Amino acid sequence: MNRSENLALSSYKEMWVYSSCRIALNLASVAIPARVSGTTSAGAEFRELRTGKLTRVSSGNFACNLAAGEYTVSYGRNSKRMHLVNGVNYHLELNPARALKLELHASALPGGVKVTAQLEGSGAHELDLRTFNLSTQSPSTKVDLASDGKRTMEWMLKIVDQNKPWVLVAIPDQKIEERQELFGTTLPLPERLSVKTPEPKDRAM
Repeated sequence: MNRSENLALSSYKEMWVYSSCRIALNLASVAIPARVSGTTSAGAEFRELRTGKLTRVSSGNFACNLAAGEYTVSYGRNSKRMHLVNGVNYHLELNPARALKLELHASALPGGVKVTAQLEGSGAHELDLRTFNLSTQSPSTKVDLASDGKRTMEWMLKIVDQNKPWVLVAIPDQKIEERQELFGTTLPLPERLSVKTPEPKDRAM
């Protein structure tokens, strides 16, 4: 490695707060696509929402590489959305008899927040709630959607410290890769800054 190549991965003393090794590691992760593997009894389709690119897998065990992004995963009559990140491995069980589609919504309450979960799918499931700055009496809930059902669940959560933001993570069936997240705060948000583009000046002839 010559001097110029060495300087590309070496930092000056003023940059030691962010090491060269960490930079190289981050660059390596960005270059690696998401690895998605698992099983499906009826085949599945992964559609990237921004580009519309469609990736199909056959029934049985599957493994494929997908670019980072927001995806719709369709299998049988079921579908769900997933956000894939570069360099991360995902394991999915795409079984229509155990399908679950989960959506979370939040609304403000005096001193707290109301969280609503919309569940759609089949079979019995367990939903675990993990929170920051929220107080809950039922962090784990079980629900049976039978063969093809829908269910709405609600939680009234108290904000512990009004001067801090709150976070809620819902994990279905202990599958951390299929978690849904909500964030919020009672503090006023800063106004969005608007940048005015200067008008072009006439050039003197």
